[in-house]
Amino acid sequence: MVHLMKHKEFVNLRKEIVEVPTR
Repeated sequence: MVHLMKHKEFVNLRKEIVEVPTR
């Protein structure tokens, strides 16, 4: 469960980093 949450946070962070340059 903790690993899944950490993975979700990591994906969210990556998504943010990918969305910033596109903007």
